[in-house]
Amino acid sequence: MNRPKYRIEIFWSDEDNGYVANIPDLRYCSAFGETYEEALSEVLVAMELHLETLEEFGRPIPEPKSEELSPLSDPSEKFANAIRESYQALADQSVPTRELDAQLTQDFFNEVINNLRTQVESNQALAQDLIEQHRQHQEASRALTQESVNAYTEFLNSMFSYYQDDLRRTGRITRN
Repeated sequence: MNRPKYRIEIFWSDEDNGYVANIPDLRYCSAFGETYEEALSEVLVAMELHLETLEEFGRPIPEPKSEELSPLSDPSEKFANAIRESYQALADQSVPTRELDAQLTQDFFNEVINNLRTQVESNQALAQDLIEQHRQHQEASRALTQESVNAYTEFLNSMFSYYQDDLRRTGRITRN
């Protein structure tokens, strides 16, 4: 719907500790905001509700008295339309939006679970690799120990053999 373009006044109020937005051509149409942008947004919503109420009761829509329009009029109107459309879209799609939110949440948690499963599988594979490496290390240690014992035993046997041979040559050991 093509609405008239009204002048909007926005000013800081020390008393209210925030911004007050007012539409002088629409009696009692004002709004408050903690920021300039919030006050503008709220007054645009208030203006739309004000004009809808006038139409509902069959009262005339006031014409803008100010010849000079605020430079914010066109952007303000676009902003008000965007807010109105957003509110309407949310109202029209509140159930599907909740379903979409639930689906997105479910998808998020499914992805988290899948990532955790992947990490668990990867950790299990790494653990198996470490266990296998540990087993191989133990086998290598056993083999090395066995070779060392065999070499030491062979060394001792050779020493005793040498000593026994020496004693036999000198005749101090008798044969059985």
